[in-house]
Amino acid sequence: MQSTVAHFIRDTAEGYIPQDLKALYGHRVLLRIGFGITTVFTVALIYQYFGNSFLAVALVYGLMHIVVFFLTPVSSILIRRWGVRSMVLAAVPTAMLSVVGLYQFAADGAYALYGLMLFVFGMGIYKVLYWVPYQVDFSLLLDRRRRGSQIALLRNLADLVIVAMPFAGGLIVASFGFETLYLVALLVISLGIIPLFFIQTAYEEYSWSYLQTLKELVSPRNRTLVLAYIGDGIQAMAINAIWPLLVFILLNEEYIALGLVTALTLFAILLLRLVTGNLFDKWNKSKLIIIGAVLASSGWVLKVLVATPLQVFLADTYHGMGRTVNKTSFDAMTYEQAADNGRYIDEYTTLKEMSLSIGRVVILVFTTIVIMYVGLEAGFIVALLLSAMATLTTMLLKNKVQLR
Repeated sequence: MQSTVAHFIRDTAEGYIPQDLKALYGHRVLLRIGFGITTVFTVALIYQYFGNSFLAVALVYGLMHIVVFFLTPVSSILIRRWGVRSMVLAAVPTAMLSVVGLYQFAADGAYALYGLMLFVFGMGIYKVLYWVPYQVDFSLLLDRRRRGSQIALLRNLADLVIVAMPFAGGLIVASFGFETLYLVALLVISLGIIPLFFIQTAYEEYSWSYLQTLKELVSPRNRTLVLAYIGDGIQAMAINAIWPLLVFILLNEEYIALGLVTALTLFAILLLRLVTGNLFDKWNKSKLIIIGAVLASSGWVLKVLVATPLQVFLADTYHGMGRTVNKTSFDAMTYEQAADNGRYIDEYTTLKEMSLSIGRVVILVFTTIVIMYVGLEAGFIVALLLSAMATLTTMLLKNKVQLR
């Protein structure tokens, strides 16, 4: 860990991490901390509130990502008027509103369901306003010769703090309740506004209309891009909602145990990621994506067999190893291809975000149908196996995707 910090200080002094990139990622770290102490527990709260209903979880997150899908092109069009920094600045208050909604929902008063709806639409609008501008700026600021190692280095530094957040969240919930958890998250997320004033704004000329964006999404020439990110979206929903819920059930619905297992797994993954960022810059990029996809896919299959906390940790750590190789190389390739698309960088990112939303909704729909007609256990098995297959689609991105 000390060598990682020393490495970061040395590389920062040498200009390895430019000032704007440090400010932008510093902002992102604060948001990740705020969300990191709440995400897995929010899924569990919704599940329990509606009488252990996965359907409720699927409806909440499915509706959220339907909002993201249909409004993301609008956000991209606004970049040319507002600029990247203004868009990201506007997104943070909507994230705060979503947390206020969760606070109201957790309070379980007369307005609990209104609070849940505020969370759904507040988080949806946050994602709409935030992700395309943030990723456009991030891809422009990365050094094309060392994207993988820069991404890994920034994430490793952030994870030194973030790795403990799930356990801290579990302690807060167990000791003080959900309302306190969301108040802490609200405070941390609000601090994320400050670093944004230290970055320069950028304007991108989004060249497609709303209808053309939808046409490009289904165009055969963009099929590789769309399928790769649908697969990544399926994995993302499984990692952020379905798998934590399965772990929560296996741990007898204990919040501290859920937080501890999640934190220990993140710590193990952090150690593994220390290696993979540099590997991406040194090894053949296409081969590294393939290796990571195969390892991560087998990790999903292994998760089907878990039954005890130790098995959860071991399976999650193994999957995290493959996911780390796959995700670090996949993300670096994402930013590389986005930057290579030149004036189409925001169009590329828009198609990516819409495809991710499709993937997230797809796995929720499939899992819900199986649970309704077969049972909860079968639904989780289907979700994990679908994620295993979806992981293999990320290999498609090893081929260049050039928008016209």
